[in-house]
Amino acid sequence: MEEEPQQNLEALKKKRTFRKYTYRGVDLDQLLDMSNNQLMELLNSRARRTISKGLKRKPLALIKKLRKAKKEAGPLEKPEVVKTHLRDMIVVPEMVGSIVGVYNGKTFNQVEIKPEMIGHYLGEFSITYKPVKHGRPGVFFLGLGDAIQQNIEKKLYHGKVYETKRTTNMMISGSVFGVAGHYWYRFLDTRFPGTAVKTVGKKLFLEMIIGPPVFLGFFLAIGYLEGKPVEESIKEFKKNFLVICAADWAVYAPLQAVNFFYVPPRYRLLYVCVLCLAYDVFMSYILHKEDNKKLMASKQE
Repeated sequence: MEEEPQQNLEALKKKRTFRKYTYRGVDLDQLLDMSNNQLMELLNSRARRTISKGLKRKPLALIKKLRKAKKEAGPLEKPEVVKTHLRDMIVVPEMVGSIVGVYNGKTFNQVEIKPEMIGHYLGEFSITYKPVKHGRPGVFFLGLGDAIQQNIEKKLYHGKVYETKRTTNMMISGSVFGVAGHYWYRFLDTRFPGTAVKTVGKKLFLEMIIGPPVFLGFFLAIGYLEGKPVEESIKEFKKNFLVICAADWAVYAPLQAVNFFYVPPRYRLLYVCVLCLAYDVFMSYILHKEDNKKLMASKQE
């Protein structure tokens, strides 16, 4: 009778925290029993190349520490955090269930290893760049997008003068949204690791959900910097809402799918900024088209 509760505790401990127990259709218990050759067939080419070279002394020592931490954890309890600087270590099945503190250049980010992380580098789940520095692409590309749009306007509307303040306002907004984007993509990559179709689908769905509030915030920020009343900014947003959403969902979403499938997490926001250069020109046009109409109307009078 005493052995049965003990077996139940062991089973609970083994299947402690996961809603998903498979990796590419293979049960987690089977993964742990696989030989290296069998496991290699499931992994992507990058992981195969790394594992084929063999695990060196430091990765083996880390796995030993993780194994010990899981063994010492009580039933239904998470194991202790094991810290490491091995950002380029490939996640293997034996690490699943562990909590690893991955060094990001300043602190150790706690990462709970899940089955869908197998075959990825630890560093993919502990981004190194600083948010303030990563806001720089947002500053540059939004400023460049506005500069391009203003030069187009100068050719379309004769007598139109280049407004340095307008470009500065766009760059200020870009710095704020660039930092916010850093945290947003870090959340997505931590909460939904991997490149499975279902995982990428969840990320794209959240991107579409969060899009309208972000656009509203952008309109309000630019309106505030340009001295417009809040009501006027909201009115402009409502007027252009369908056009912006159509462009976002029809053009931006497919290109974001490429981002989530193929671009490493540390370069996600940079990819988005480069991708959005044309989109920034479009946004600059949307934000200032009413001003241009008023300017031309006043000149005609």
